[in-house]
Amino acid sequence: MQLHISQVSENNQFYVKIQRSKDFKDYVWQELIKTIKQFQDSPFKEEKEFIIVAEWVSFLSILHDLSDLRDINKFELKCSQEAENKIQETIKNQNLISSESYNIELNEKEIKKLKSYGFSKIQLTKFQIRDLKQLLKLSNGANFSVQGSGKTAITLSLHTLLREKKNVNSLIVICPRNAFLAWEEELEYLLDYFPITFQ
Repeated sequence: MQLHISQVSENNQFYVKIQRSKDFKDYVWQELIKTIKQFQDSPFKEEKEFIIVAEWVSFLSILHDLSDLRDINKFELKCSQEAENKIQETIKNQNLISSESYNIELNEKEIKKLKSYGFSKIQLTKFQIRDLKQLLKLSNGANFSVQGSGKTAITLSLHTLLREKKNVNSLIVICPRNAFLAWEEELEYLLDYFPITFQ
């Protein structure tokens, strides 16, 4: 029994393609599909007897479950190089976030260093610094402040610090398509460099 994981793209969006071998047990395949669907709001891009094409975030969210399913049912997992890289990056980031060394203490010196890291166009307010300090103490978090309070600046300063200190190399923004241009404008307004963006 074997699962082959690869990456496919459609309209500049990347998806995971999961293909099972002919001898792959149906009940294991159905369990895998059910587990992925728990993390995916929209239907699969493709769903056939031996292939599914799903959103990467849904697949990456089940890595632990997939490992358990593989150990119990004794199947082999084969990955394309692109898929292997994405999976390894996710595992590395999950391990980093859950480690004790992830907690970064934010002091005035570090706030001033933000400028040298590429975040020099604005000065954070004391409320933004308070929220940034709180987010740095968490392995995951959210900021539900009111519109116009500077959540984007906090998010980008947080990402900038984590990128410099802990080798975090990507930021995923989930938003409606019509908000994408606003995010690009904010990136240009807040950062000294313009990062590579994908829709």
